[in-house]
Amino acid sequence: MIASALALLRTRTGQIGAAVLVTLIGFGVWLAFHDRKVIARHEAGQQQKAAPATARADADRAKITAIIANDTQEVKNALDKLPDAPLTDRQRARFCATWMRQHGTPCPPAR
Repeated sequence: MIASALALLRTRTGQIGAAVLVTLIGFGVWLAFHDRKVIARHEAGQQQKAAPATARADADRAKITAIIANDTQEVKNALDKLPDAPLTDRQRARFCATWMRQHGTPCPPAR
């Protein structure tokens, strides 16, 4: 088998076929490496484009988190100042009417 392949390479047709085969294999290897470089270059460019937007999003997220924390603290401080007061008769009647409409049962007893 090897002897017949060597004999084929000694002919003009065999040499041309081997050259074409080597050229195709070389092109395939080059293409694989070239594709990797192109993909890496593209991904690096995309990351550079996205970096400012990511930084802005992080800054906005931090700002919104601070606003939420501030608002939460303000509500807590406002509620802490309110005294614990029992329900008025009017509030109790409104609650009872709502309870009966939603549940269809008598109101629970007052505590």
